[in-house]
Amino acid sequence: MSSVQDATAFGAQAPPATQVATDRRWWLWFSAVLAATAVLFFARLGSRALWSSEFRWAEIAREMQLTSNYFWPTLNGRVYYDKPLGTYWLVLAASHLTGGLDEAAARLPCAIAGLLGVALLMLLARRLYDARTALLSGFILATSFSFVFFSRHASADVETVTGELAALLLFIRNEDRQDGWWVVALWIIMAVTSQMKGLLGFALPLLVIGTWCCLGAGWAEFGARLMYGRIGERIHWLIERNRWLFNWKTPVAIALGFAIYYVPFAISNRVVGSSKGMEMVWRENILRFFHPFDHRGPIYLYVYVIFALMAPSRCRRRLPRRIAGTARAQKPIVLTGSRWYFSGRPSPFSPSPVQGVAITSFRSSPRRRS
Repeated sequence: MSSVQDATAFGAQAPPATQVATDRRWWLWFSAVLAATAVLFFARLGSRALWSSEFRWAEIAREMQLTSNYFWPTLNGRVYYDKPLGTYWLVLAASHLTGGLDEAAARLPCAIAGLLGVALLMLLARRLYDARTALLSGFILATSFSFVFFSRHASADVETVTGELAALLLFIRNEDRQDGWWVVALWIIMAVTSQMKGLLGFALPLLVIGTWCCLGAGWAEFGARLMYGRIGERIHWLIERNRWLFNWKTPVAIALGFAIYYVPFAISNRVVGSSKGMEMVWRENILRFFHPFDHRGPIYLYVYVIFALMAPSRCRRRLPRRIAGTARAQKPIVLTGSRWYFSGRPSPFSPSPVQGVAITSFRSSPRRRS
């Protein structure tokens, strides 16, 4: 453990003469975490048969390939426009790497996205905190049971998480020049991410970045600026805090981002003569909040379920029955000897992502203090 502490107790405060050696140690440990993550996410990836919702991703991609119509998702010959088209295209692209449209091809995009997500989180945490926190954050995420599960499962979730992390990292890298052209890249990333699962690719990064900017000086400053003073002064303060959004480059970026998001639906409508793509956008992103047709749980469901899904398995016995029962539907992947298999048995090996939340959310960032 001391070697890890020695290797990670470095960062922006290192003397200039040792900066090269410091960076070299950082990249060494960064690569080590990614290598361990790759084993977790890629080992025996295609050895199990498809199950549950995985069939949809594989079959829709297969029928796209058979009909050569890549803008019209069908399942058993019937239209199935439940998600945007991006994840199906990724499965088709992966089939060229695996040599065919099989189990490995269906899961490979999620495994790659999961690995990239761990890397992005470490880069993000290093800029916000220090190298030690970054490595711990990456290790915790890479060994969180639910993140491992979805990184080895054909779905759209991990691609969405990774795209949102990429958007946040881009913002943090350019926070000091908020009116730069990088804003265009931000909206492109959000548009591509939204082609994975939906408009959450736009909504969540905008919400997080906006909150980060408004609360940058603390809750007291935020409250004082919004509660007191003239209306014009309050609006001016909000604009200045969110200059990344309120600048003349943003209209260009928004137009390009929404064009990238809309074009696949427009092509689908033109080729097939159906607007089911845009109907899906309305149904999945707007209508379901007022007239739910699936996932009928209360709106606060994920407030507690997220901790049950990502807590270490050894803690699940102590969770309230309702929470643990919800999480038990997702089977963890555990490693016994050298064989991977899915099991519902508790695993004592995965550390709690709640620790990661504590590290990355409730610790005062040196960058913010400065």
